[in-house]
Amino acid sequence: MKIKLSKAYLDNVVFQDFTLEIVDHKINIVIGPSGCGKTTLLECIANISDYDGEIIPKVEKIGYVFQEDRLFPYLTILKNLLIINDDVNKVNYLLQQFNVEYLKHKYPHQISGGEKQRIALIRAFLRDNELILMDEPFKSLDYHLKYNLVEMIYKLYEKTNKTIILVTHDLDITLYLGHYIHVLSLKKPKLKATLENNFVAQALNNESILLLNELKALMV
Repeated sequence: MKIKLSKAYLDNVVFQDFTLEIVDHKINIVIGPSGCGKTTLLECIANISDYDGEIIPKVEKIGYVFQEDRLFPYLTILKNLLIINDDVNKVNYLLQQFNVEYLKHKYPHQISGGEKQRIALIRAFLRDNELILMDEPFKSLDYHLKYNLVEMIYKLYEKTNKTIILVTHDLDITLYLGHYIHVLSLKKPKLKATLENNFVAQALNNESILLLNELKALMV
């Protein structure tokens, strides 16, 4: 996917002739300081925010994990998911994979924030989407739950081979999940670097620590 866009909110220019190449069928991580346009980029890709430019090819089937869970409060978890895909077997399979099958007859107000986020992730993978967008899916989660979700996302990626674009500020997660890491800047050029990561789903070692240190330096 090749992206070229300009985007402004009144006098606030977020992107000007910004270009980025997303590698298909890989996990692409977008990192950068607050205010650099990470969420705006996802909104433009999902076509829920207007922009000037082009995204080639234009993807129609997109799963989006927002920072908020966006579940329907008056429906059970099961019914929230069946709205997306009425295949009960597939819904139950993913509930089992995420270890939340016990939640399916509860309502959103009856479950925790971490549980809601797992449901939001399941929802993104329920349809036959070509592209999955994730905006800070681990925000406000404790350490154990965060890494539990990270492992689940990677397992789903291995099974589905989807193209994933994930925004995060967590460099440890970036290193564990991202085949390609795109570092944005507050200044021009907006794209500071794109790095290929050969240490996906691996424990830290001397070589991967060097890459982690490089990412830390780029974030300054």
